[in-house]
Amino acid sequence: MQIKFKVEASKLNTALGLVSIVPPQPMAQDGAAGYLFVPRAGSDICDVYSRGTNQVATAFFEISDLEGEGSFVYPSQFIESFKSPLVKGPITFTATSEEGAYRVRCATSVTDDDRVSFDPKLMNTGWKDLKEAKAQTPRVFSASLLAEAIKASEPFLPDGTDKNPEEHHKSIQVFGSDDPNLPKANGYIFSSDGTGAFYFYSDAFKDKGMAVPGGHLSGFKSFMSKSPGTLKVYAAPNQNMTFAENDQGYVFGWTRSAAQYTKFSYYNSKMEHVILDLHRDATLARLQFVRACLSKNKNKIRFHYDAARAEIFFTIADEVSKTEGPKLEIHNVRQTDGKDFVSNVDVNAMTKLFTGAKGDTVEFRIMPIEAEGKKTQYMFRTIDEFLYDPVAGAVVGGSGIENVPEGIVACKVTRFVPSRD
Repeated sequence: MQIKFKVEASKLNTALGLVSIVPPQPMAQDGAAGYLFVPRAGSDICDVYSRGTNQVATAFFEISDLEGEGSFVYPSQFIESFKSPLVKGPITFTATSEEGAYRVRCATSVTDDDRVSFDPKLMNTGWKDLKEAKAQTPRVFSASLLAEAIKASEPFLPDGTDKNPEEHHKSIQVFGSDDPNLPKANGYIFSSDGTGAFYFYSDAFKDKGMAVPGGHLSGFKSFMSKSPGTLKVYAAPNQNMTFAENDQGYVFGWTRSAAQYTKFSYYNSKMEHVILDLHRDATLARLQFVRACLSKNKNKIRFHYDAARAEIFFTIADEVSKTEGPKLEIHNVRQTDGKDFVSNVDVNAMTKLFTGAKGDTVEFRIMPIEAEGKKTQYMFRTIDEFLYDPVAGAVVGGSGIENVPEGIVACKVTRFVPSRD
């Protein structure tokens, strides 16, 4: 068997840059692995494919002067050489197999390499699974908006300090209309470490249920960064795979997790006694100050609310130090019960409430939880509303606009953490 064709280096590198998101599984005892090349018979297109232990990626590129039929594997450890500025003009691949020996010759403007390859039949492409999945109606997302929401939700995933997090806490979930028992969840992207919680609502996410396990987030984010425009997401009911296809026809797929959220709650805002507008950067600066004054292995600080002065400040009081941070003037008091209070909080958790917020001012809400004979606990959350242009991939305005322009998406982000003992 012999296959031969030519390809421009730039086109090859674009496709390989996509499939290399998924490190291929080793195909030999020494750990050697490769990408599968499959020229389409009678066409000027070659598909290239990578399969890892629980992820897949496919792309394609234009070729010329195709001779022969079949497929071959090119060793992945050598693809970086194609990116060299010394490599100019077309690259010629010649793959051969003879008596169970597989080789690939690659001729460029600067070298002519002849390398040992592998039996392409050892690679299960998964294209049959993709074809079956694409028989379903896709869930269509703006790639930039989905990437924005996932990036914002990541800080609320387990950070490694919890050694045994619940399985569903390891995923970022888009709630659609799949579960009739969760109608109020439709349109939300949700993540939680079991203590804090993150909610990103947009009408653009309604009826588009999907979950991305934490182990696949890095690959999926890389795929989205290389995918301007829209993503079509497919998940066949009888499969364990989810596939995302971009406008170019490139695909990234991952194994689904059996553990997903089966409950959803977003507590009633009427229960909150205090609603304030705080300057985002000024609040973060004060939290970062007390974090710097706190021992590295500790995270408990005290939150002080002075209703009469319309101020907030943070303190540290432990066996190591006593520190009072600078006062934070409240930008606007929307609602207050007029009561001062002090509560222990996690400085890292409080910081997450404001990190990544789009507005210069952030709506900050406080709800006391009182129980007879017990210390009052507090629930804190921030609400950040903004307008997003999926085409430009940018925030284009704040909240309060009644008539949202066509093509612009209204987004509402809620970040929640409780007080701590």
